[in-house]
Amino acid sequence: MMSPLRKVKIDKHKDHKEFSQGSQSVELHLRENFSGKVIHGLKKGRGFGFPTANILLDDSDLVIDKGVYAVDVFLDNVIYQGMLYVGNRPTLAMNTLSIEIHIFDFNETIYDKKLQFIILKKIRNEIKFDTTEQLITQLNIDKYEIKSFFSCL
Repeated sequence: MMSPLRKVKIDKHKDHKEFSQGSQSVELHLRENFSGKVIHGLKKGRGFGFPTANILLDDSDLVIDKGVYAVDVFLDNVIYQGMLYVGNRPTLAMNTLSIEIHIFDFNETIYDKKLQFIILKKIRNEIKFDTTEQLITQLNIDKYEIKSFFSCL
């Protein structure tokens, strides 16, 4: 079951798209360029088979709706595809906002590097799972859906 949509503060975007989710109108900031520095995280994703680049956004006033997204990632003059997560990691009983990207087919150490990403599509809202096994299953489903999305571009 999807959790109710909650926004995390971002209003500095010019271009946005609205769509309906149930009875709620949701603003998505598609095709927006975000940038930040890769910082150390708790390395939980790595343990699940989904290593992530944890991002400290350059503009701390920016907000992205909590959820999972398909993104293009720009790092060292190369474009990668990836899966962005924005949320509080409720399955892991965390309460701090995390912005992290699992970059597909990528296995390099990039701490302290700057990267940019563009949100292309929202896949789902943040969900609290009962077990980490359910979370990992959903991450695999998300990855499949995002890779399918990229294959159609």
